[in-house]
Formats: sequence, C-alpha cells, structure tokens
Amino acid sequence: MIRFREDIDGCGCLRCQGVDRDAVRRSVPDALVWSGRLLLARPSILLVFAAVGLAHLLAVAGSGRAVVVGALASFLGALVARGYVAVTGQAVIRGARVSPIAALRTVFRRLPALVGATLLLAGVVAAGAATVMGVILPAIQRMLEPAAVDLATVRLAALVFVVAWVLYALVKFCVLPEACFVGGYGPVAALRASWRVTTLHTGKAVAIVTGFVALLGVGVLLDTQLADPASPVALSFRYGETSVVLRSFGFSLAGGIRFAFDLVVTAVYAGVFLHQYVGGVFDG
Repeated sequence: MIRFREDIDGCGCLRCQGVDRDAVRRSVPDALVWSGRLLLARPSILLVFAAVGLAHLLAVAGSGRAVVVGALASFLGALVARGYVAVTGQAVIRGARVSPIAALRTVFRRLPALVGATLLLAGVVAAGAATVMGVILPAIQRMLEPAAVDLATVRLAALVFVVAWVLYALVKFCVLPEACFVGGYGPVAALRASWRVTTLHTGKAVAIVTGFVALLGVGVLLDTQLADPASPVALSFRYGETSVVLRSFGFSLAGGIRFAFDLVVTAVYAGVFLHQYVGGVFDG
C-alpha cells in the first residue's frame, strides 16, 4: 500500500514505502507515456477491460430490469478494471511484480470500500443537486413569477450550477479509486485522501479530469458518427422537454472503433490517475 506518512507505522518516505522516485517526478505527458508502456508490458490489462466490455454488452442487450442489472455490472466492472491498473501499476512503481490472479484478488478485496465511498459521494452530490432543483429553484420561481421574469433563464442557471457542482465533485474525488485500491483506505478515509491529494494539486487534477472528459467527448462523437442508429440505448433521462439519450454506459459497443477508443483511453488514463495519487501522497 502507498499511504500518507501519518498513516504509516514508522517512516513513510519514498524509500521506506519502496516507491520509485521517478513516479513522483513524472509530468502528465510522461505519465501517459508510462501508462501506454504498461499496457504493452501487461497485456492482461486489456483482457480485463475486454471483460468489462462484455458486461456492458449484456447491459445494452437486455430489457427492463436486465438493463439496470447489466448497467450496474458494467459500472462495477469499470471500477474493477481501473483497480486492476492501479494495483498492477503500483507494483511496477515499487519495482515488484504481481500476478494477474493476485492483482484481481486485491481488487475484489478492496472493492467494497470503493463502492461504499462512491455511494457516500453520490449521496452528497445527489442531495446537493436535489436541494437546488427541488427546493431552491421552485422557491426562486415563486418569488419571481409576479415580476414576469423569464423563468427559463432561472432554470438554465440552476442547471448550470448543478453541472458545476457535479464537475467539482469529479475533480476533488478523481483519485478515489486509487485511494481505495492503492492506499487501502476505507470509505471515509479514502474520501479524505482524495480530497487532500487534489487540494495539493488542484490545477493538475483539473487538467487531468478535463482531458479525460474531452476524450470521452470524442468517443461520443465517434458514437454518433459511426454507430448504427438502431444500436441499443442503455440509459436515458429527461430534463424539462428535452430527452437526453445515453447510448453507452461504461464502454460503448455500438461500434468496434468506439469500443477500442473507450478501452484504450480509460486504461491509459487509469495510469495517469495512479500517478496523480502517488505524487499527491508524497507531496503531502
């Protein structure tokens, strides 16, 4: 495990935790290159991600409850895949080697902590969004209604605030999986660790998350341009009179190119998030 010094019995320096000094010094581009090399050196990573893609295929191929169950399986699979990169990459950073079976055992042993932390985080984010959209927005609308103010602008402002709130949470807790899988922290401690890492490197965290979201946006563009319009839709939701369709959840199987793109981007970025976590731990 790689943890903050105060969470280690004895000295928690780089040497005592057996961490390669280069892992702390790498820039984001260098971490991307390192992650790409990790994929080539550990082909089992791609096999794990392919298994997650299969789980997603089951999600979009079903109907009714099967879609919900499949989507949950796909989501958990994505966490497992990222954890596999984290555990495998951690061993490389420490100059060790871990077998695929041992890495998966570690991932599944620590997965409940990540699920618990994710549920806690989702609850807080959802509560904030619900308060804005369900309490504050209706109250403001009632106040402004007699003044003949354009309420559409108010609703748009509320939506922008909620989106900003969600993005803020994504940035602050972008290394939550690494805190669980690499740090071995429990749900609450992992939330604190991720908050601390991203507070130390806020600009870097914003850049990493922005790049990741932008690349996923490219994937969506590939989906809309190359996918069969008749391909199944996993999830959708409505906001006002607008229906927002999510053709994929996790890795899109609407087309081979899109799936390959999602797989490579997610796998490579998992290594970048690992470096963000490790660098933050020792800078702290």
